[in-house]
Amino acid sequence: MKISINYSSIICPAVLQEAPNKQIWLSNIDLLLGGGHTPILYLYKPNGPFSSNFFDVKVLKEALKQVLVLYYSVAGRLRKHDNGKTEINCNGEGVLFIEAQANSAMVDINDFTPSQQLWQLIPVVEYSNGISSYPLLLLQVTKFACGGVSLGIGWHHILADGVGFTNFMIAWGNIVRGLPIGIPPSFDRTILSHRVPPTPTIHHHEYGSPPTLNSSSITTHNPQYQSASKSNNSLKILKITPAQIKILKVAISKYTTFEILTGHIWRCVSEARGLPSKQATMVYISVEGRSRLCPPAPRGYFGNAVFHTTTTALAGELISEPLVKTVKRIHEAIKRVDDEYIRSAIDNLEEQMIWDNPPSVMKDPQSTCRSPNLKIVSWMSMPFYDAADFGWGRPVYMRATNPWEGKGHIVSSPNKDGSLLLLICLETHHIPSFEKLFYGLISDKIGLIGNSHLRARA
Repeated sequence: MKISINYSSIICPAVLQEAPNKQIWLSNIDLLLGGGHTPILYLYKPNGPFSSNFFDVKVLKEALKQVLVLYYSVAGRLRKHDNGKTEINCNGEGVLFIEAQANSAMVDINDFTPSQQLWQLIPVVEYSNGISSYPLLLLQVTKFACGGVSLGIGWHHILADGVGFTNFMIAWGNIVRGLPIGIPPSFDRTILSHRVPPTPTIHHHEYGSPPTLNSSSITTHNPQYQSASKSNNSLKILKITPAQIKILKVAISKYTTFEILTGHIWRCVSEARGLPSKQATMVYISVEGRSRLCPPAPRGYFGNAVFHTTTTALAGELISEPLVKTVKRIHEAIKRVDDEYIRSAIDNLEEQMIWDNPPSVMKDPQSTCRSPNLKIVSWMSMPFYDAADFGWGRPVYMRATNPWEGKGHIVSSPNKDGSLLLLICLETHHIPSFEKLFYGLISDKIGLIGNSHLRARA
């Protein structure tokens, strides 16, 4: 597949004087999560016969100018305050918009697995000239020979989390369609400021050093094991049907679907990786914090409000215990995330940053999910597909294109049939075993209720 760039432009707010020239203070959570741009890819197919205005870039750019007046921080740049902390300078310098053409059909993208082909559909960010030099949002519309279109997005995570991103996309799409914008953004991030002085009341394992892999013992336990540095990773997409979800919910009725699936995934990944019984493994769980604050954050809070909770176990315990016990570990970890937990987490980060000792997850964010650990993110309630409907139909495909080994996302199916999709990245040679375990145990109701004996199943 060859991509030709036809045109590149900077899109600024339509009325600059209505877009405030101000600075936005960033919380410790913004700084923790905002390490760079998150690449996101949407794919669209024409709805019916080819239309002359299908994904008309002029229409998209005019609507983008309008939405940037409301979401003025998106058109800004990062800068360092006099105190050394990063902030958003809302100077209206704009976002990058690229128009491109592909010489192939969308079906030629090899089932959309991570590859150099996919990266051609996402704008490249040049970071070498400093934090004030690059846009916080980069967009690329690529038109394919088949009539299909991709929308590649580089979204700087410091702008907002998934909730904020979808609110921005909804507003942009609604302007294109001539609809009300929706929820207006709230930019006051001081609701997540630290206490003075910082007074963490909880030990936050999520900001400490995660368990490390005892590679020698794994090699002894599983001769086929290869270290992550020498092994390729692959993304696997597993469909979970309504019938399979029902089996899980009937077997373990008192917990949520996300809690049950996360417990099940953790066990299956630990076994598929061949972790020895005494190997510690930690699961990181993303928790949306807006509704857990007291009082809750404004509905349109535009920033990062995702917090993490963890639970740790020995691999042997996970593999041998009933699934309900593993799910209970997940449930109790999520339940801990209340207003005090969030305040304590923010204070904990402030103390670490005061002493110029950023947490391990900031120095090496992939360590949170790299073997022997795991990170699961719920996108089950995120309207990613509906949010990206510009009036030409919902996208047929959406994915963040930067998978890390050991990171999984649970998303709703674009078909709206009640099914879920698990998008998980693992070392390539672990995937067949994981898939067998994942589906095998769901089909075995006895295994769900009693001891699973996962090693025998693999």
